[in-house]
Amino acid sequence: MTAPAPPDPRAALGNALAAQMSMLLGVKTAATWVLNPPPLGDGISTFALFSFANGTSAAAVLIDLQLSCLLGAALLGSPVVPPAHVATMGAHPREVEEALGECCNVFAALLNAAQPQRLKLTGLVLGPADLDLEELGACRIEYAVSITGFGAGRLVWFGRAAAAAAIMAARQEVESRALGPEGLGDTFSEVIGRMIGYPPAFKGGSRLTLTPSLRAAIPVFRARQSGGIYAVGVCELSLAAMFGAAPTMIPKATLQEQTRAGKLSGTLLDGAHEIFNVMAAPFAHRKVYLESLCWLPGELPADVRAHLPNNTTLPAWEVTVGDYGSGKFALAGLR
Repeated sequence: MTAPAPPDPRAALGNALAAQMSMLLGVKTAATWVLNPPPLGDGISTFALFSFANGTSAAAVLIDLQLSCLLGAALLGSPVVPPAHVATMGAHPREVEEALGECCNVFAALLNAAQPQRLKLTGLVLGPADLDLEELGACRIEYAVSITGFGAGRLVWFGRAAAAAAIMAARQEVESRALGPEGLGDTFSEVIGRMIGYPPAFKGGSRLTLTPSLRAAIPVFRARQSGGIYAVGVCELSLAAMFGAAPTMIPKATLQEQTRAGKLSGTLLDGAHEIFNVMAAPFAHRKVYLESLCWLPGELPADVRAHLPNNTTLPAWEVTVGDYGSGKFALAGLR
């Protein structure tokens, strides 16, 4: 079988940007790399400027005026401020500028993933599209950005730090391809095995349906830099109990008692939490961590529930934990 071609770093950065922006805005957002874009013209654009801690300029992101107004509306849930009004006033309304700052935090997270020294947003300014950014270097990467239900615009990254972010995004995309369902199951088996003394078997090909009556543990994995959800696990309660028992070899009878109760507690809960915590290890290069452990049936935070619509069927692993038995585990939203 021929290996897939490595991704173009510029396209990979667009994919990463689209995934992060979709989570931030709550609607599907696409960011398509444009190889030979037409000129931006001489209109006004919004510029996000980033610098290192010592004050050295690091990168800039141009957001055309149309797109910056759409981003503000999408985040605020308010009508789109007409770009002509912003151009006339010489500034975005305060609440729109604050919303754009949230978008810039996403840009900063992607930039920082590739930097040995941290950079930060130092300003949002309006300026001509041909603003002189020569000090940042020759790198320029342009995207056509489309926000479902709102519209589209153009986004341009400038600077050597942007080039480094693109290279990092391509590397992470290659790693994600290699870490398919089978490889990820093997990796989970290995990291859990180090904790409990033997590797549980992760067999792909199963399905797990999110029925209203499903009893499950919901580990929430979040990206530390962007703050967005990286993935949401769905672990049948019986399997969560097995995970909780395995580190300290708790008797099966204890598992059955807590499974009947519908929620884990005490040492069993602590053990399960430890297992889910180490399951973030395969994504350490993306600074992913276990943020919380929720339960079904029950209320879930809105951003978690968005990944788990009722009656959705997810691809799953059948996981066997030594002599304890087996159960299903799935990951929703994994990028």
